[in-house]
Amino acid sequence: MTNYPTSTTAQTLGDWAYVAIATHFDTVCTHEPEVLKGKDPEAVHQMRVGMRRLRSALVGFAPALDLPPVIQCRRIGKVARILGRLRDLDVLSETLFNHYALTLPPEEQKRLEAIAPITRKHHKQRLKSVRRALTHKGHYQTLHTAFYLWLASPSYYPFANAPIALVLADLLAPQVGKFLLHPGFFLSPEAALTEIEILHDLRKLGKQTRYQLELFAPFYGDPYHTHIKHIKKIQSVLGDLQDSYVLEEFLQGYIKQPLGKALPEVMAQLESDRTKSLIAWHSLQQIYRAPQARHELHQAVQFPLTAA
Repeated sequence: MTNYPTSTTAQTLGDWAYVAIATHFDTVCTHEPEVLKGKDPEAVHQMRVGMRRLRSALVGFAPALDLPPVIQCRRIGKVARILGRLRDLDVLSETLFNHYALTLPPEEQKRLEAIAPITRKHHKQRLKSVRRALTHKGHYQTLHTAFYLWLASPSYYPFANAPIALVLADLLAPQVGKFLLHPGFFLSPEAALTEIEILHDLRKLGKQTRYQLELFAPFYGDPYHTHIKHIKKIQSVLGDLQDSYVLEEFLQGYIKQPLGKALPEVMAQLESDRTKSLIAWHSLQQIYRAPQARHELHQAVQFPLTAA
């Protein structure tokens, strides 16, 4: 009987690669049945996160992994994006109809009620796309089979035998550097009002960085975990900011009048939420504009504990 590594027995880079891939692949498989039923938005979210974390594991452990050619980050990304389109619509609908609509005057509620059938139609179309992607021959089925077979008989490059604590800092340092050098941290408050794509890109990079750091969280102490919390908050605040622009664009696509005239209360709430997000972002931005915090993040990565 093969003894596969677990989080309590893993010692080498290859061991921890196996644990990470097995964990996230299991998450994906666990939520797949509920996603196919189309009744639970949280299942879609969890499966999408599982796919993203699986991709992060491949990137983080790439020097150790001898994977079949069909296992590619771009394939995982395509499936995650299909799930993401459904998830994003769920979030938009929740915000619009269960948050904003509750406090609107009757005239604006009627306008939103007229949009509801459109969102339901889009939901059906995107759920159909998800079901097709998960059940028909294509990227997901190919990946599922390949991961299943690799986990049953894993293959590694020689570097996989390296003790995990010996190589962690070198694996993480490039991602940390890329994160800290992102131009979003150097935008002025005025520029943040217009450079939305830069902040959206920082949000995505923050998510990738957090996933990478979380892969190795058992090997680090409190300072490291504090930085993970900071990065998660940055990701969340910039996500809220991005969602406000996506919601405005969605509404403008179906309401032919200027939104300030057709939905003044909705726009006022959007502007209020956007302002709160920008204020929160400015505070978070200052953390990693400070030389001390940047140095502390580098230092946190440089000194893992000797054992997880």
